[in-house]
Amino acid sequence: MNIFNFESCVCNKHITEDQFKSIMPNDILRNGLFYKMNNDLKNTSLSTFLLKLNKYFTQHNVTSCLQKAHFISQILCESDFFRTAEEYKNRDGSTPSHWNNYKGGANYHGRGLIQITHNYNYESFGKYINNNTLKDNPDIVCSTLDFTIKSAFWYWINGSAWGNINSIAANNDFLKVTMAVNGGYNHVVERNKALITLYDKFNIKNCLLYHDIKFDNYSFDTSAMVNSKWYENNKNKVKEVETALKDFYTTLQREN
Repeated sequence: MNIFNFESCVCNKHITEDQFKSIMPNDILRNGLFYKMNNDLKNTSLSTFLLKLNKYFTQHNVTSCLQKAHFISQILCESDFFRTAEEYKNRDGSTPSHWNNYKGGANYHGRGLIQITHNYNYESFGKYINNNTLKDNPDIVCSTLDFTIKSAFWYWINGSAWGNINSIAANNDFLKVTMAVNGGYNHVVERNKALITLYDKFNIKNCLLYHDIKFDNYSFDTSAMVNSKWYENNKNKVKEVETALKDFYTTLQREN
């Protein structure tokens, strides 16, 4: 008798509302998706959101439970757990100084579920969706649900300088996925925590293909990042990330 139930994971299956609600913080459950936005995205219904998300999973071949877990764990952190689809301003409402470092200026700050930045990324996404006005009106990316979601899938497949992130996720290379999405390791522990949560919520332990996969033992030694120029040129950052993850894994072991 096969003890594994392929059908119980989310490989080639839609993510359900119950599964999604199980990973949402209480304030999202109370106030709705994107409740910190001040446009039409505010309080988007979960059913509408999931209808589009599941459609684009299929269209972009993000079909395995492993790939979906990596994708959602990253967009959870990029969107502040779906509170926003736009990079936050300072608490006083002023423009963060680092926005001026984006190619093209502050107007090309992060938007979408994966916060795309720089004028050339907005231009590339605009070409992908056949919208010639997007570069001059980047707010479209965070004011239209379809573009908010689709921009993340465009970046996941086509937009990252590190290549097709979906293929990286299929290898369970969390450190390279994070670099490809974030351009660094901001909130790396939070991204890993989200991934571990999804291991349970998406029933990956019951998947025929990935039941023995681990989300709590990542290191640069086992990542393709070890062969990159970034790795060679950022040894202090490598040590910082390794230490943060090791401390996190130690805490997990104590709690379990």
